[in-house]
Parts: sequence; structure tokens; C-alpha cells
Amino acid sequence: KKKKKRTTERKKRERLTTTVFRGQNRKGQHEELLRISDTLVFDVLVEDHDRKWDFNWKETHDGLLLHWDSGLGWRHGPVASEKCLEILCAHTKWRERDAEAQLPKDRVQINEKTMQDVIKKAATDPTKCSRISVFRNSTIAFLRAHGPSAPEEKRLSRMWLKAVTENEALSAEQLLSFGSFWTEPRSITRSRLRFDADIYARGLDQRIEWLLDWVDQSIDLYGAQAVLLS
Repeated sequence: KKKKKRTTERKKRERLTTTVFRGQNRKGQHEELLRISDTLVFDVLVEDHDRKWDFNWKETHDGLLLHWDSGLGWRHGPVASEKCLEILCAHTKWRERDAEAQLPKDRVQINEKTMQDVIKKAATDPTKCSRISVFRNSTIAFLRAHGPSAPEEKRLSRMWLKAVTENEALSAEQLLSFGSFWTEPRSITRSRLRFDADIYARGLDQRIEWLLDWVDQSIDLYGAQAVLLS
């Protein structure tokens, strides 16, 4: 029974992590594609790079994706960098397929193991992976309405900060107590840094701006009808 359960879970993960390659127009896959897109958008907002592993793709019995295990959120600090949009490249299986597709068609024949090594190495390069360019229209509309260009009181970052600072059970410092970073991770002279909640809010504004810039680039390339789905 345990073996059967593990097999079922594995098949679910494989389905979740290969949806895009089966084609978005098949029956029942439109909403699934948008759920995957929403999940990756959320991961960008909290800068969680851990979704690249299949065991972090979990869904409920009725097919709703769970935001499972965000322990690697804010990996590169409260603000991070625009390079962190590689989160939109999603799962390693997707990245490997991208890497394989980008190999020259007239490449010299090499043995299978060597080719797989080349593919896996390329798949770990965030500058070479393909980000998703399909988003839920209402999700992007919400981020535009509550992003860094919105009035301050309407920004998602300010709403988050207000919720954190007004939390009656925990202070902002307690809620962010695990948000510590090392100046030099491999050095014995390293020191630990912590940041105020306001810095995290500013970082959220910045990541929303980067994300919306990518959405606009995608619209320029493919058109709004192909990028923003309902």
C-alpha cells in the first residue's frame, strides 16, 4: 500500500511538472496552467527558489496547488536581485527540456550519458532557462493596482507591513526572527545581519516591479491575448 501511495504521488508530481509541455489548449489544462503560473508568481514575491524540486509541488485531492515549504524564501536578502526571476523557469524538468531544445540540431553525435550531463549542467544556469510568459489576467491586474506605482496606502507592500506591525500575537521582529543573513557565509569572521520589516516591504515593491517588467516584455513579444489569460 505504501509503495502504491508513493507511486501515485510521483505520478501527480510528474503531471504537475510537465503540464506546459503537453499543450495549454487541451481540455482541463487551461486552469491548471494558470494555477501553476500563480504559484510561481507567489514564489517570486517571497523569493522562494525551492519550487525547482518536484517534492515541493503538492496539491489537494481536488487539484488545488499548495504553497508548500517556503523555507528558502528571501534566500538572497529582503530585496534580492532581478536575476531571481529565474524562479519563473520553474521545475528542473522544464529547465532540462529547455536546455535539450537549445542544443544545436546538427550537433556531433555523443553518447547518452555525456549528453545528459551537458543538459543537466545547462539546466542549472539561470541565465539560459526560459521563464514562463503566461499569467492569470486578474493576478497581474491586482499587482498593477497594488504595486510600487500605486498610491502608498494601496501598495501590497504597505498592506503587508501594516498586517505585520499590527499583529497582536507576534511583533514584526518575532515574525521575521528567522530572516537572518550572513555577510560572508564561508568565513569564520562572518557576522549575522537582520533587517527591519520596512526593508522587506521595499524589497516586495522591487520584486513586483521586476515581475511586471517581465510581463510587459512578454506582451511585447507575444501579445496580451497570449500572455494574460482569464
